[in-house]
Amino acid sequence: MRKLQRKFRRGFALLSVSVGLITGAANAQAPTRVGEGSTNGWAKKAPDVEGAVRSGKPVVVEVFVPLCSDQKGGKCGKHKGAGEPENLEDNLYWGAVWGARRYLDRSWLGWKKVEQSAGSGSVLERVVLSRDVSGSRWGTTGRVEQIVVLHAYHGDAGREAFDAFRDRARSGGSVSFSGGGGARSEAVSVVGFMGRNPLLKNGQVPRKSDLAEASESPSAIPSFSIAAFSRETFGAWLAQTGSPILLAPRGPVASEAYVLHEVLKSIGENEHTWRIWQEAADVYVKFHRVPRELAKVYWAPFIPKSFGAGAPKSD
Repeated sequence: MRKLQRKFRRGFALLSVSVGLITGAANAQAPTRVGEGSTNGWAKKAPDVEGAVRSGKPVVVEVFVPLCSDQKGGKCGKHKGAGEPENLEDNLYWGAVWGARRYLDRSWLGWKKVEQSAGSGSVLERVVLSRDVSGSRWGTTGRVEQIVVLHAYHGDAGREAFDAFRDRARSGGSVSFSGGGGARSEAVSVVGFMGRNPLLKNGQVPRKSDLAEASESPSAIPSFSIAAFSRETFGAWLAQTGSPILLAPRGPVASEAYVLHEVLKSIGENEHTWRIWQEAADVYVKFHRVPRELAKVYWAPFIPKSFGAGAPKSD
């Protein structure tokens, strides 16, 4: 399967280059539509997003990150500041080694900082990052811009951050920021959540999640989460709104930015949804050193048939 995919990508890339040469040097930097059909990535589930990108708009991912709080769900870590809910430099989910801001700030990952600004109210800080990706996965020539907007929420406002994520998934919307050419406002393509799951009770999945009844929305946009027990607590709610779920783990996963980076990369490159969860599982195995079958249980949208194979049967 992977060999066939690689052959397809190489063939598609060559086709894109050929069309780009025909179009001419004047259009070399701007995305140019290649055909009218849909690509086969995650955006196939979001034709409005795909159409916008194919017409030259950026892929915009907004991520809500409540900082870890020792007072909300237990001890966050051993290092100083890990569970201090306002500590942007040392908090487990923001400024620590695997925190969202610090991890994505690594130059070798390819992200460029567009804006870093103080927030207001429960939002402590906002960071805007960007990178360019090949347009071949989007059915265009040239480059496609990917923008990521990270919101750091006070650690005691985890529910507020979650509700902001949930509202965006159901209703869509736009983000405004200052780019190289001045003020910009762009529609959000995908929304994500990273941090502790505020719907858990003492770290456990409640019998009934504290959520209002979901209703289908024509404005729903794709969503993902890397918070523990996402699928068990709010996966069904998101699905009922019409939000295509790109990733929602089950079980007690660690919500860390190496997974976030893999998801963002897959979104920018318009990978198929099955590649998104597989790459999340792969990087989880690398950093957590857990068996791959267990990682697949955590990140796959289904329980793999091979899980538990060979285990002794009970009498």
